[in-house]
Amino acid sequence: MWVLGGLAVLVVIVLTVAATLFVTGRQSEEAGPDPAKPSPTTAVDISEIASADDRRPAGIILEDPTCTNWSSIAAAFANSASNGWDRRDPTVPSERWSIDQKDQYQAVQATMREASNRSVRLARETPHRVMYELYSQFIAFGRAYADAIDHYTARDDALARVAISASSTISAICDAVAYGSAGARSALIAQAAPTQGLGHLTDPDKAQRLSLAGDSFCADWSAAIAEFDDAISSWKALDPNISATEMDPGHRAVLDATASTMTDFALQLQMLGIQSKDSVLVDFATLSAQYLRGYVSALRTYTPADNFLVLAASSSAAIVAEACNATGA
Repeated sequence: MWVLGGLAVLVVIVLTVAATLFVTGRQSEEAGPDPAKPSPTTAVDISEIASADDRRPAGIILEDPTCTNWSSIAAAFANSASNGWDRRDPTVPSERWSIDQKDQYQAVQATMREASNRSVRLARETPHRVMYELYSQFIAFGRAYADAIDHYTARDDALARVAISASSTISAICDAVAYGSAGARSALIAQAAPTQGLGHLTDPDKAQRLSLAGDSFCADWSAAIAEFDDAISSWKALDPNISATEMDPGHRAVLDATASTMTDFALQLQMLGIQSKDSVLVDFATLSAQYLRGYVSALRTYTPADNFLVLAASSSAAIVAEACNATGA
């Protein structure tokens, strides 16, 4: 699928350089229900949250002071997971694990918990509301997965996939800044409409898992992604390492044909987010839409660094899709 759903994505984003960009992890396993019980909202001194006054609509981020520290967190997590957990069969429950499998899961459990704890400070320090929300979801779902390891069942894998999707989004956003695609393309697209009704600020150390909208939201979101995924099959077969100056006519024709499909899908995602009336869903939908529009704006003069834009778009959409799986919605 177009959305990102596996640890391979995180490893690629952490370890890649512009010359070896690659979109991976387009398949997502089915997951059964695992409804989360929301815990009481914890008020926090807003002076501790740098993004407290951010009222701007979600969009392409041009800088973020937390990216440097985030890269070490993501790299440590990717390194830990490369012990074999990244090749796991997520359907095998804990009581059937071999000794090696148990060691793999426990290593990831410890690293996931540490990464979540270290991300609390970054959630407070980022000046961008949507980055605060991304860190918060990584924290909430990362801890939920770590808590589930001791009595793991197949449905718990969706918790990891949400955390990985959030971490992949943060990494792609930071890499788009570092490699210049964010700055080069953000001016080419219109800013999204002003945000209406921001969510209540909470202490990221007590971050809550994404709450989903009404009965039809997840079905509509999943259907939109599935339809889009089918429509861009030719695009998915392209090598993202080929710059515009190196493209043959066939490659260029596929991009030209896909551009309007991506633009329409960006609007569809954004409207689904708005219809949800959930401030975080609105932000994630708008974030995905804006990064996808940024990618489309780059197609005539595409360079491999622009692939970070579509990585940010796909992984932010995956957060919502996998959260739907995690809650059985």
